[in-house]
Amino acid sequence: WVLTEAEEAHQWFEGECRASPFMSRVWVLTEEAAARVPACAHVDRTARPQTVGEDETDVARYRRLIRGVFRKIGVPIVLNTSFNTKPGEPIVETCRGAVASFLAAAARGAGAWDLVLAFPGILVRPRACPIDDEGRFEDASESFPARRHERWEVRETWNDDGASQILYVRDLDEALEDAERTGRGTHVFLDELEGRIYGLCDGGSSAADIASSILDELDEDESEEVTREDVYLRLARLWRRTLIRLMV
Repeated sequence: WVLTEAEEAHQWFEGECRASPFMSRVWVLTEEAAARVPACAHVDRTARPQTVGEDETDVARYRRLIRGVFRKIGVPIVLNTSFNTKPGEPIVETCRGAVASFLAAAARGAGAWDLVLAFPGILVRPRACPIDDEGRFEDASESFPARRHERWEVRETWNDDGASQILYVRDLDEALEDAERTGRGTHVFLDELEGRIYGLCDGGSSAADIASSILDELDEDESEEVTREDVYLRLARLWRRTLIRLMV
């Protein structure tokens, strides 16, 4: 649904715009408004607004948020929808789940989305991954990757294509009673190398040290196929899945 300042509604919606504090009415955005806020409009330009008036003290924080957006971009409308950007996990219910969902969406967007997380008095934008698409990592010596979860295990499964390593996370960002049955919290590693790298992300070794350790462990045949950039690309993949912190 969309949130809008009550006194500004008539500038953005057609017809009579009476107070609609419970999202119980469907209004039609003007053509100009629909073009400016396309995410808020259905294909027929309708929307289900919640108006927020000056005298509604119980939603004063919403009012301040809308007013802040209005001052910044000239639009007194905020889109509010289900907060559940992590595939396979439910709607966010905790602060930890909100931050994790925000980071996961930002990582998948890879800079294509302008995402903002709002705290009282502050707006936070996500940091881009410090590892580029070629595996270059300038801050590898200053970055100390750490696993985000304490309760986890890795199992190996076999199928017609060979062995796969699967990570099972037990302390999910949003607790799920049916996690075991539904398979939520499971992550298939790209390969054995990614699983080994994940195991080394303890927060005590730098990314450069992890890469050196991996390369030193490989025999001569393997080392010809695995490079430092391969290690860094897998660290980036683990980060994008919110399984590790890069801590730069």
